Amino acid sequence: MPRGLAIAAALLGGATRPLTAQDALHRNERFEIGRDAVRQGDFEARALGRDTLVSSYPRAAREVHFKFGLNGADNEFAPGTEQLINLRLNGADNEFAPGTEQLINLRPRDGRIVTPAYVFGRAPEAAIPRPVREAGEEGEARVTIRLDLRHVLGAIRDSGGYTPPQGARLTRLERVTVIGDTEPLTWDIRAVPRGAAQDLLDPDGDGIYETTLAFRTDYSRSRLADGRAIWARRAALDAFPALESPEPLLDATYRLSLEELTQLVRTDGALSAGAKWPGVWTRDVSFASLLALAIVAPDAVRTSLLAKVDSTGRIIQDTGTGGSWPISSDRLTWALAAWELYAVTGDRDWLPRSYAILARSVAADRHAVIDPATGLANGESSFLDWREQSYPRWMQPADIYQSQAIGTNAVHHGAYRILARMARALGDTVAAPLAIGGTRELRATAWDAMADSLRRAIDTHLWLPGTGWYGQFRYGRLSPSVSPRAEALGLALTVLQGVADSARGAALVAAAPQVDFGTPTFWPFIPDERFYHNGSIWPFVTAFATWAAADVRNTAVVEHGLASLLRGTALFLTNKENMVAGTGHFEGTALNSDRQLWSVAGLLAMQYRVLFGLRFGADSLHFAPMVPPTYAGERTLRGVRWRGATLDITVRGTGSALSRMRLDGADVAGGALPATLAGRHVVVLELDGRWPASRMRHVE
Repeated sequence: MPRGLAIAAALLGGATRPLTAQDALHRNERFEIGRDAVRQGDFEARALGRDTLVSSYPRAAREVHFKFGLNGADNEFAPGTEQLINLRLNGADNEFAPGTEQLINLRPRDGRIVTPAYVFGRAPEAAIPRPVREAGEEGEARVTIRLDLRHVLGAIRDSGGYTPPQGARLTRLERVTVIGDTEPLTWDIRAVPRGAAQDLLDPDGDGIYETTLAFRTDYSRSRLADGRAIWARRAALDAFPALESPEPLLDATYRLSLEELTQLVRTDGALSAGAKWPGVWTRDVSFASLLALAIVAPDAVRTSLLAKVDSTGRIIQDTGTGGSWPISSDRLTWALAAWELYAVTGDRDWLPRSYAILARSVAADRHAVIDPATGLANGESSFLDWREQSYPRWMQPADIYQSQAIGTNAVHHGAYRILARMARALGDTVAAPLAIGGTRELRATAWDAMADSLRRAIDTHLWLPGTGWYGQFRYGRLSPSVSPRAEALGLALTVLQGVADSARGAALVAAAPQVDFGTPTFWPFIPDERFYHNGSIWPFVTAFATWAAADVRNTAVVEHGLASLLRGTALFLTNKENMVAGTGHFEGTALNSDRQLWSVAGLLAMQYRVLFGLRFGADSLHFAPMVPPTYAGERTLRGVRWRGATLDITVRGTGSALSRMRLDGADVAGGALPATLAGRHVVVLELDGRWPASRMRHVE
């Protein structure tokens, strides 16, 4: 038994210890965070040292998505786009459009699950699952899947046929079969012989068809005898900076996240996007690298970024609405990671290589993406790439291409600034590739001029004075207007990428909506639309919002963001992809993955970017830590590798600004270290003890 598991078995004892006032780091109406525990209603997670966490929150169970279909052929999805379990009638998948599937979570009681009688053709009713005490049964679940076909049979009897929502008219009912991607199911309906267990039958003739199948009940974590789930570290973490803080909860969630990072490194050295997302995604790896991974996994970041460059030397655009680039146009997120990688490592070979890739991609984007009338970048909102989740239903791919989103424009602005920095580091004037071939000499000031122009266009066309923030996107075929929704990632990027000046940045951080469980992806939500990008919280977005709040010294939002990220990681015992905004629960969203790459990076960023305040530049490392009063004490991050130096960094006290900085015992002015530093050094940061009142907008 691993040491952490033995400690848990000896110490847990089944009882929860209430959080005392001295232990509390944060409290709101939904949950509280202590130095070693999280409490939410009847659920608790507790750190039993730095390498063990236990949680009474329900474990993530195997999900079975399914739907129903009629008649003869596989005619709903194009090949390769199926990803959910489907029940089919007469061998065709033709009931619902993608995204309206039913869902079962495999948590059996007495080894069984019986579904309701789903009505063919009726989309799932909107429901918000809430966490409940799980039976926690292991092994096998015998699932009885039931389907109501009385209206189908009645239509065939009374009118000679039934026309399903998709596909051809059905004149008789021959067979009902369930197929899918989870054993004992298969996607290939041709491989299922007639009469197999995957066929649904109606032995009593009441029009309700059913079959019973056995599934494995796989859970994301093992559990102890008293039913609590446990994480006990197994991976060696010697290659990463070591954290020691006064809060066992912070140390344990930090180490859990590093272990999940080791599990996300593929055999080719690149970083997969999550447990359910084995591929390398441009925006995922780029945002994750900017948050934290360039600091702790630079080799994997470099490998991942190069994997997202095509044969023409341009950045590969992730898929999105309408197929990809230029309808989706946020591939320049790559630039944010490329520069951070250089700023951390000082890799002089990487600098010209990444500059050429980025300049070539920008040239193509300026040819195909920049709107000459406004100067804004066209294209879908960065990361919000499921159109009905964040756009009006009438909008087609061409409309989304013509829209101009705040997040995507902030990314383009950041890419121009980065090209200017790269040019200066390379000698100021550098040959830049053109979209149609050849090169031209561009000075750093030319890239800055492009950034300045885009910044003015953003301020002119996307700022909404009545709300206090930039609108989500500008859209409309004949008379464009600006969506008044607040889009959290885009707003954070305007601060972090220098679109918003200091005064405007402080104002929009204070005005940006927050809910109890974190930062909603956008607000207000879209009614009657399922949860994924809509009505949800993505931890990496909360992390960017918290980092932006730290940059403008908004202490209320910083406290809230820290607590939000700690809650989810500790209770779930993994860094989930997303959660429902109203409940903070990981069930209820359309898709969700354990150890999501940018969620892992978001938790790590709360240490690196907020509590230790690391800011990497072209020729310096600046420190801007923020530590809330409840986090009092001394915290140390040992073994931070930066350029030619290895740093042991200690932060003492609490506050929102530095009062003193020492390097190897000697005072250092300005809060920064030069890039020429080499060897091992000790940095001590003392904080000013001030935590001024600030404003945070709380919404329902």
